[in-house]
Amino acid sequence: MRAWQTLKLGGRLLRRLGHDVVTRDLFRFSGRARQPLQFPYAISLTQEIKPSPTFVSKVFNLRLAGRRISAHVIRPDEIFSFWHAVGSPSRHFQKSRTIRNGSLAEEAGGGLCQAAGILYLAALQTSLQVLERYNHSLDLYTAETRFAPLGSDATVVYGYKDLRLRNTYGFTIKFDLHVKGNTLVLEVLSTHPVPQRMLAFKVCHLNDTKIAEVLSATGEVLSSSTYKTFPGG
Repeated sequence: MRAWQTLKLGGRLLRRLGHDVVTRDLFRFSGRARQPLQFPYAISLTQEIKPSPTFVSKVFNLRLAGRRISAHVIRPDEIFSFWHAVGSPSRHFQKSRTIRNGSLAEEAGGGLCQAAGILYLAALQTSLQVLERYNHSLDLYTAETRFAPLGSDATVVYGYKDLRLRNTYGFTIKFDLHVKGNTLVLEVLSTHPVPQRMLAFKVCHLNDTKIAEVLSATGEVLSSSTYKTFPGG
């Protein structure tokens, strides 16, 4: 990383830290369990990890992130922060495909957005409070290459864009994220039953723009995301 990029990242991290101190979110982040806990209830989600030139490095990154995420427990009113759990992508993660400034690139930690996306989708299904989430600027995928409904993604950029979810239940939950073959598996584990709501996905096309909405079973709009169509996509 170049010197000016390091300084820019450092400034973003300091601003983020200052915000978290002022809002006291810094003291609400989830952490590792201090003693073994039993989680008799589970809700499972799976996504295919599609073949790509960077498949091996993406799987490596997802496995590493999964181990770090799975070590956290989220107590009542605590906040799960993707980057607080995963740490800097410059440490131990491999280069893989990512979107940077509206174009494709390869960077350390590439592919982690699929981990963030499945966590976001789980939050929508289990009614966790979404405090922070960003969708991708581009829709890269076709019907054949898409691994999750449009509108259920979450892009994460260290020091800049995070995924943050609050546990609004009166009991402890945790995410167990792992890779099995070419499948990304997420289990939302809990000490008490968590209700799971049905979701619907609606996409509107406007010239080179797509607007994707996630709806509840009653038609409530839970989120709305806007994408540019990737050339050739």
